[in-house]
Amino acid sequence: MQNRISLLFALGTCCASTALAAPLTAADLVAVLLAGLSVGEPLRSGSLSIFPLTARDPLREPVTRVVTVGEALERAWLTFRVSPTDTGPRVVLQSWADAAVLITAGEELPGCGGLVAVRDVLAAPGARGLSVPVSPTLPIAEPGDERSWQRRIRALEAMASGFPSGCEGVLVAVGTGVVRVELFPSAWLLSRARAGLLRTAAFEALSCPDRALMDREEAEGFLRDLSDLPWTRREPLGLGFEAEGSGPGVSAGALFLGGALVHLSAAFRGEQLMLAAPEATHP
Repeated sequence: MQNRISLLFALGTCCASTALAAPLTAADLVAVLLAGLSVGEPLRSGSLSIFPLTARDPLREPVTRVVTVGEALERAWLTFRVSPTDTGPRVVLQSWADAAVLITAGEELPGCGGLVAVRDVLAAPGARGLSVPVSPTLPIAEPGDERSWQRRIRALEAMASGFPSGCEGVLVAVGTGVVRVELFPSAWLLSRARAGLLRTAAFEALSCPDRALMDREEAEGFLRDLSDLPWTRREPLGLGFEAEGSGPGVSAGALFLGGALVHLSAAFRGEQLMLAAPEATHP
């Protein structure tokens, strides 16, 4: 493994004019990326741990400017329309942005009735009629009352004040199990996704009792295991080069543009929580 990583670093840092005998595979790109990450000390709250992931060397950003759905909507650059099909609803987007718009897997699309994107999509500047595959948010109920709901809100606010800054990614663990990894090419893009990540992390953590916590060595071990998944290339829905990896209980994806990372994510395949407030209880 160490020899492989050393070889990949050599390939990744060679000058652009050097001709390579064979192009890097999807697995090679992901291995180089993950091997270059440093895992920091975690932010903890109850059974939740959020580990900052920082690139040892600055990540190369895509040549095309990338903005999030939130920024595109704030600037009135983007609209969504739900379109029924024989295989279920899809969301069709219209973009007026002079930048590429990133939609991340698992992201809820505003104004679309709770539909979430099922994979990463990078819409080209000015894209018209691009179809985004979606699925509904699962209405899985969870026991709770008004008091427990307010406890969730306070925990979310407390974590927001201490969320790691200056890092390109995060690894979120509940107890000793990883529930999500998110990595972007810059700390700025991660900051734009911060609210959604905090919301997911808070409710994952508060759904289970306090227990043993993951340490930094275990987090580093998970990244090595993630790198060793069988990564394969698949056709992207918009711009870029897309890779997907899958293993027992884990699904992962990575999106690159011109060899530069746009977004990498990995999630534990488990039950989703219902994020709507429960009914108030009365004495």
